[in-house]
Amino acid sequence: MTLNTDTNTLVANKRRYRVTRVRKFNRLPAEIKQKAIEHYCYINVNHNWWDFTHDDAKEVGLKITGFDLNGTIEANITGDPTTYMACAEAIVENHGKDTDTYKLAAPFFVKWYLQGDGYEERGLLDEYLEEAEEFEAELKRCYLKMLQREYEYLTSEEAVVETLIANDYEFDNNGKIA
Repeated sequence: MTLNTDTNTLVANKRRYRVTRVRKFNRLPAEIKQKAIEHYCYINVNHNWWDFTHDDAKEVGLKITGFDLNGTIEANITGDPTTYMACAEAIVENHGKDTDTYKLAAPFFVKWYLQGDGYEERGLLDEYLEEAEEFEAELKRCYLKMLQREYEYLTSEEAVVETLIANDYEFDNNGKIA
């Protein structure tokens, strides 16, 4: 068996093998670390990264059917007009007071909860429906913002480095996972 260090080849039993030095991310020189980060910048979004946000929306009654990170979201609160109240109530009960969704849902919920039932009899149905539609539109914008922030974080250098280290990957001299 012979090792040629100039060509990184090993010859054993008349077969040639290419030998590559591999190292953990923290042991890589700075320029190879940067190559690895650039090459794997989408490592955290190569799967259904949006599932947690979709599930959260679903739990409060908003069904997200599609989105585009450039600014569009397809979603709706399904059901009869009382579903808007159920959605707002779920947000108030389950989201923190500092979240955008809570700040949106709380005033809507409180106003219409205090009105009680019978919007139509009191001539408030049109006002309720108008505010409910605005609530839904704003809620969609909140969830789109959440998705955009999540994507930005998952593709950030910080998140990529975390993933590369946490998964204990080894890298070659080109910054590729070995």
